Amino acid sequence: MNSKSARPKVKLGVTYTEIRHDAQRYGGPPAPLTLSDITAYQYPGVEMDELLITGTSMFSLNDTQNLTLGLNWKQVDATATKANLATAAAGNPTSLSLYQTYYGAGVDVDQKESHWSAKAQWDYAPKESGWTGYASLGHFYRSPDTQERYFAAPSFSGSAAVPIGPQSRIVGNPNIDWELHQRLEGGVTTSSNNWMAYGRKRGNDTAWRFQAKAYYDDVDDFISRDRAHGQTGIGANDSAMIWRNVDATLQGVGLDLQANLTKRLATRANLQITRGRNSSDDRDLYGIAPMELNLFLDYFGYLNTGGTWNVGGRIRYVAEHDDVDADPRTGSGYDAGETDSFTTLDLYASVQWRDRFGIRFGINNATDEEYAEADADVQMDGNPYLVDAPGRHYYVALVANF
Repeated sequence: MNSKSARPKVKLGVTYTEIRHDAQRYGGPPAPLTLSDITAYQYPGVEMDELLITGTSMFSLNDTQNLTLGLNWKQVDATATKANLATAAAGNPTSLSLYQTYYGAGVDVDQKESHWSAKAQWDYAPKESGWTGYASLGHFYRSPDTQERYFAAPSFSGSAAVPIGPQSRIVGNPNIDWELHQRLEGGVTTSSNNWMAYGRKRGNDTAWRFQAKAYYDDVDDFISRDRAHGQTGIGANDSAMIWRNVDATLQGVGLDLQANLTKRLATRANLQITRGRNSSDDRDLYGIAPMELNLFLDYFGYLNTGGTWNVGGRIRYVAEHDDVDADPRTGSGYDAGETDSFTTLDLYASVQWRDRFGIRFGINNATDEEYAEADADVQMDGNPYLVDAPGRHYYVALVANF
């Protein structure tokens, strides 16, 4: 190793972000309904300025190993300028009063905070070995966004102060702490010498590539959406939608095997497993997808006119989803519910002419399987529900590149 090759490559960056969120909810007398009165300052004049300074250095340890070190510093200035404004709805609290109801009289809507984050990654690529690997260790913070800090929706619908129940309230937490992630990640990629890409290989022998990745993330002060159940630091027990800090763990494994059996026939298997646990409350985290396995088989061909065509199919298996947080009486209720396992078959084909024009067509859910997806997206209204997925359906799509 000479001094020139050991000289680190350094990158520096500065990012400034100015965020202004201002949103009102309108209502009015029930008869006639005019929607002319402000009944809530849902984003009460939110102003947030973020300054991020980043630095990355990559050291070449030798011909096969690199070490990358990253460091960043982030400062956030945030305030809710309309937190004290009253609304036209009689009895509707101000945004500040909402915050104080759930998070205590000491709530401060003016925040100025900063944190350091760091990550180290080791990359290893032995020459002529056919494989590469990496391992990384991160210690990094995530700052709360404007919704998590300041969103404020009281539970009265109009200026006549018609109550619709505290469970409809959505209340951000100005005193929410930053998430601290301590994440360990690693992965390997290996392939045969004749591998080029999916559907492409050198020679006549089978070509293949295998990738494996895994991570474990221990999170202090995970910013969790929840329901108010009188938890420590929460001043009400009325099932309102809130944000609070909990400790949590996140972990996942991904496996991907691709093989070109011939110059025209290729297959692929992809497996994804994720888990999430709210360790403070000893329950599963919401929004975690169940295990999923996808199997592909594709056949490729060429047109005499210079184009290509292919036909293929996918078998998709999704495991049952029973590690959910679906009961708003005891947890958050942000998962829609448990789902059964299912297997679907998709068939597809396409034709491309000189990389300019193409047509794709296929049959999704060819076996007309009845199933419901586990929705990993947390809806703002806090009332998720399962929806049956489409049965057998057909599609045609035209593609043009200019």
